[in-house]
Amino acid sequence: MALRLKPKPGVASAAHMNQRSTAAAFVWSFAERIGTQLLRSIFAIILARLLLPKDFGLVAILAVFVGVAEVIITSGFGTVLIREPRLTHSDECSIFYFNVLVGATLTAILFCASPYVAEFYRSPQLTAIGRITSFNLLITSTCVVQWALLNRRLDFLAQFKVSIISVASSGILAVVMAARGFGVWSIVVQQLCSNTLNALILWRMAKWYPSERFSFRSLQKMFGFSSSFIAINLLDVIAGNISFAIIGKLFTATEAGLYSRAKQIEELPVLTTYATASRPSLSLFARSQDDDAILAQRFRSVLAHLALINFPVVTGIAVVAKPLVTTLLTAKWGSCVPYLRLLCGVGMFFPLQRINLSLIIAKGQSALFVRLELFRTIVAVAFISATGFFGVETMIVGQVIAMAITWYMNSMWIGRTLDYPFRKQLRDVSPYALGSCIMSVAMISLARLDFATQIGLLCAQVALGACIYVTFCWAFNLSAFEKVKKAAVAEILR
Repeated sequence: MALRLKPKPGVASAAHMNQRSTAAAFVWSFAERIGTQLLRSIFAIILARLLLPKDFGLVAILAVFVGVAEVIITSGFGTVLIREPRLTHSDECSIFYFNVLVGATLTAILFCASPYVAEFYRSPQLTAIGRITSFNLLITSTCVVQWALLNRRLDFLAQFKVSIISVASSGILAVVMAARGFGVWSIVVQQLCSNTLNALILWRMAKWYPSERFSFRSLQKMFGFSSSFIAINLLDVIAGNISFAIIGKLFTATEAGLYSRAKQIEELPVLTTYATASRPSLSLFARSQDDDAILAQRFRSVLAHLALINFPVVTGIAVVAKPLVTTLLTAKWGSCVPYLRLLCGVGMFFPLQRINLSLIIAKGQSALFVRLELFRTIVAVAFISATGFFGVETMIVGQVIAMAITWYMNSMWIGRTLDYPFRKQLRDVSPYALGSCIMSVAMISLARLDFATQIGLLCAQVALGACIYVTFCWAFNLSAFEKVKKAAVAEILR
């Protein structure tokens, strides 16, 4: 007779509690992401209806400077604190004091440099805006340790509360100020208020306070990983925000504001789609990193699912750009419609090139990942700088080309690792691109009819496009569509 060993009650209970806490962490992490994104979008739409494009442009011009500084503060030792297996209070205190010192230094640099930035962009208002904005860096530096410790504890419920309270409170304040005619200062105060509330509540939630301990050895042992992480995130921030700096210099703050609104509308569905796919896919890739055949199969499936969702969304946004902008932001933002349509080309390629990088990360090829990110940054800056002199629309075309090139380069390395090069990737996503094109033709044809309102046209185009795309996927039995359909039916019947 075989003996069955029963787990000890304490061990079984601990394992069950660990599973529950992990599941809860994923739920609250997802809720925090979706909730804050939804709130930010709602307040952004309201503020866009109350303010002028120039107001948003003035803040957007500073994005690259503030973004670089925030990466230095948050993306280095904060990440080390999360992943460090053995963390002492001395480590925590040392990182806290170092972060505050760096935050104070960067605040002083941006504060003193603001007049020169304003002179460079021929916009005197940037002096005061830059100086007030600089204090966000110091505020952020005081709560990096608290944020990291909540992550270590998987306490995403606390982070959910922090984010919702800070975003909602600062958003309401900004709307009130905008309605009372404070203009660009509504956005500046919104950012300052959000960061201040975020810091104060994090201190209370984390219940961690520094002592007088400080150790250079603690900083030294963590510096190697933190510096690599900072370098990667710096490249990402520069590539993502260099366009604002160039538009602000070559054109006007109004053009920068129009571009920022168009970019925000394009990025919302694209980043949400990619984030939804990338979280489980990275785990799937990591589990099969030693079996190239299974890894290639899973990667092919994820790529197809990304194309299934992302292609019709960005194509549809490009088609309905005019009624969408007019309905959400009012007619004063109509000039951003051409920018939005072209930026959808960037959104088409972005998830494809990023998911290739996820596979490279799962394979543990960190050095290759850094080289590809450096290549992406160089290509993006080169194309944006070269095309920016010919107008904003030409500059966006340059971004589309740069994004397509980086997808090709990333897929080339995947082709060397797995038997799934660029041509096979292109072949697998082409059916979804074709279905999106057919959908867009029908939606464009519908716009020729007379509609009483722009919102009526918007709703009709979205409904028609969705019906045609789903019908196309069903008629041609596209693999990703069939898997999603079966999964949905199974969940409903369960």
